[in-house]
Amino acid sequence: MDPRLAAVAAANGGPFRVGEALRAGYTEGKVRHLVSTGAWTRLRRGICVETALLERCDPVHRHALHVAGAVLALGGTVVCSHESAALLHDVALLDRPAEDEVTLTRPDGSSHRDHVRGARIHLAQVSPRHVERLFGMPITGAARTVVDLARWLPFEAAVVAADAAMYRLAVDRAELAKIIGECAGWRGVPRATRVLEAADPRARSPLETLGRLMCAEAGLPAPMVSTYIGDERGPYTEVDLYWPDSGVIVLFDGMVKYDDPRANRNEKLIQARLENDGFIVVRLAWADVTRRRAESVSPGPVPRKGYSGRLDDGCGETTVEGRPGRPAFAGRGVCRVTGP
Repeated sequence: MDPRLAAVAAANGGPFRVGEALRAGYTEGKVRHLVSTGAWTRLRRGICVETALLERCDPVHRHALHVAGAVLALGGTVVCSHESAALLHDVALLDRPAEDEVTLTRPDGSSHRDHVRGARIHLAQVSPRHVERLFGMPITGAARTVVDLARWLPFEAAVVAADAAMYRLAVDRAELAKIIGECAGWRGVPRATRVLEAADPRARSPLETLGRLMCAEAGLPAPMVSTYIGDERGPYTEVDLYWPDSGVIVLFDGMVKYDDPRANRNEKLIQARLENDGFIVVRLAWADVTRRRAESVSPGPVPRKGYSGRLDDGCGETTVEGRPGRPAFAGRGVCRVTGP
């Protein structure tokens, strides 16, 4: 690529306008030849990118190239936002956008183009404080992105994104509340307020978020989240959800299987130790929180430690034997079993 065009493309985040190629010295015939031979890929009408760059990128960077192409095609003050911004910020989404389907925001009253193929364009004011540059283009910051998603997405999907941003990017709850206040009167703000109230920065995965929301929907009391469990020798594991009044622990099994036999054995040993210490351990997987919710949790009474009882773990009733351990809190977020 001509160095002049390479510099322009870099400033654009990778793509470039055909007009910019012509100004860099390429002829229309040369442009057509580069596209027809596959050296350049046409992202949108009048917008191209080097095919080699597109092919060596990971999925997130390829999505960024498509977003940058849409920003170039639309012009004006359009910014990357919503699902696309979340993907580029590495915020977890229940439904990731397709590689070439992008989401943007344009300030109200803009006179520029308002449609390009594969782009969903929101109209809203975007304060300069809410914009940063990432992948060579303007993008809403993580906090503004979370608020936009909270106004737009279904409740559970929005809480997943909020939890992820607070946990992985240390997005501050106060900053989210401030941005929601600045959006007063906008569509979806009441829902965004509910999302912020439900969000928890200790959730480490979408599965944990959905499981916590499932329990709340069923009327269960709020659990402790990501709690360390230990004994007189110190913590020996971290559990996903814990109800100290009933001694129930929920562990979520993600989609990654334990291919290493040693890791699988370690998980079984930890569960056996928890149960030996008097805790009731329930394991839930994706199917339990997405397809078998009604069978996975019940707001009815839960057996306390020291008693025999029955607990529905999503696969039918299972007999559980409680031991008379007394959980007591000591240290920061650590539950210790102090003995019979």
